[in-house]
Amino acid sequence: MNTPVRIWSKAYAPSSDPDPFSIQVDKRLWEKAMRDESSRRKFLRIPHGLSEEAWIAPLGQPVLTDFEQTESKEEQRYDIFLPLWMLDTANLSGEGEESQITIMNEEYFPQATRIKLRVIDSAIYNSDIKDELEKALSALGVIQEHATLQIPVTALGGYAVEVFVSETEPANIVLCDGEEVALEFEEPVDQIAAPAPRPPTPIPPPVQTFPVETMVPEHFLGSNQEVSQPQGFRPFQGEGRMIGSSNVNIPEWRRELGPPKRKSS
Repeated sequence: MNTPVRIWSKAYAPSSDPDPFSIQVDKRLWEKAMRDESSRRKFLRIPHGLSEEAWIAPLGQPVLTDFEQTESKEEQRYDIFLPLWMLDTANLSGEGEESQITIMNEEYFPQATRIKLRVIDSAIYNSDIKDELEKALSALGVIQEHATLQIPVTALGGYAVEVFVSETEPANIVLCDGEEVALEFEEPVDQIAAPAPRPPTPIPPPVQTFPVETMVPEHFLGSNQEVSQPQGFRPFQGEGRMIGSSNVNIPEWRRELGPPKRKSS
């Protein structure tokens, strides 16, 4: 049976409640839920958005609300108060929005046989928190696949670690009531894998050098082959002479002969 409610943050509750895993409810709603004594624990199913998705959380302590009731008895709505992290997970504002909840008994949910978790923060692995985590899951009671939970860890000074529920068995919504449940952990999201080792830098082959005398690569020669000299005309191989050094072109007076005598007039 659906029950009309107004959803608030626990910050608006008339009395403080340190329990981060349960929902405070109007005393009248609490009394209504407890009329059925067939179940040890009660849960509230709170739909969110236009889809069929819903957030399920345990019924907590009753409170006396001081909100003014302006509706008639037939239209009266009950006030419920959720922890901030539950509001974030269920995508609710917690400022009095109206909804229709369903009160459910624990027998409705199958007992969990396997729960796989992915921790968002690797700080949780710095301490032994398995027992503390099991207690937190039992306090929540109903675990939903693909939900994000916030678990305060005493070993970390009360620091709230985000935990993502990757898988649940035998169904996507299971009951965790403190009995032995196989908990598995994936690697934390903020765990950065070490970079792959850099491959060695390739070394280029040595440059082949040749004697200055030949400047001919060895592979062009046989084992006993000598370097042959070029055949035919070879420039600049003759005897060097100065231009104009031929005797034919040298005046006689420059061939150690005296200069010609002038005729007397």
